[in-house]
Amino acid sequence: MDSAARATPRLLRYLTALVGIGSITVATAAGAGEATIELYESTREGPWGEPLTQFHAALDNHPNATGDFPFGGPNISSRYVRRQDGGGEIDGWSWSIAVASDISLENSDKQTDLANQSDLFYVGGIITLNAPESLLNSTGHLTVSDDWEMCTFRWLLNGFNYTDRLRSDDGTCTSVLTEQCISYLKEAAYDNHHQGSVCSCPMLDDVGPCEDLGERSAVLGHSCTAQRYNASDFREWEDGKLDVHLFGDKQPHDFGDTANYDDIGSLAWPIITTFKNRTGAEEFSNARSFMSCVRAMDAVDGSDAPEFESRASGLGVTWARIGIVLALCILTL
Repeated sequence: MDSAARATPRLLRYLTALVGIGSITVATAAGAGEATIELYESTREGPWGEPLTQFHAALDNHPNATGDFPFGGPNISSRYVRRQDGGGEIDGWSWSIAVASDISLENSDKQTDLANQSDLFYVGGIITLNAPESLLNSTGHLTVSDDWEMCTFRWLLNGFNYTDRLRSDDGTCTSVLTEQCISYLKEAAYDNHHQGSVCSCPMLDDVGPCEDLGERSAVLGHSCTAQRYNASDFREWEDGKLDVHLFGDKQPHDFGDTANYDDIGSLAWPIITTFKNRTGAEEFSNARSFMSCVRAMDAVDGSDAPEFESRASGLGVTWARIGIVLALCILTL
């Protein structure tokens, strides 16, 4: 999206936000600094039902914003991970996200009542877990000991009054959670994974340091989904990458309109990852737990990162303020 392509829709977006003409934004105001998020979420196909190859082509070749959040994870190629050796932690693990503003609906199998659907576009994103390149073998797959397994815990955002605090999070989740709460939440996820054969989401209400955080942490009290992966699953990842979540907004837009991109692209997604080594020996570290709030915060060359403006201030603006905004917009044309 170059400057010329953004100018007109951005001007219209400012007018809509300030004086309420038209309807461009995807979200409906739900209170100070909150909005209801409406998404299609998927794992096996594109969010609008298009083939994964098409969706991946848009995200791999033409993203507008990305984010990468590294963490030191276990060396899953080794059977034993000794505590006295630092737990066998290695660099190269990361969560990443890519968001594209204009994905065509041309190949969508979801029917809408919109005319000329093939001429419309939507905002889409993909969240990926990346394993260290050092663990890849000559076939491009991971070298994994049979003793390892992993759980991912994702909090879903669809249909939820999303707190705007997370839209400026740096990936640590500290915009809505305290460090003590995060530590205890990771421990709860670790315990659930370590003690059972299935993944079970930690409940925020059961984590003491998180109880008094109120609405700021409400997103962690929303729907959570958990998924378990064993060593055989690890070996199937292509190039050591696992796509764990695909999402797209439900409100199509004309090419170049950035309102939905700013709203959907600025979302941060809370995720916990736990690793478990099933050796059972006390001298070995059996699991590790990591938490991230994954957000597309880095603009790709030629694009802008999502620019979300909080709805907390409401629509009570003066005509003088509107005039200032219009003047600034005109200068960018």
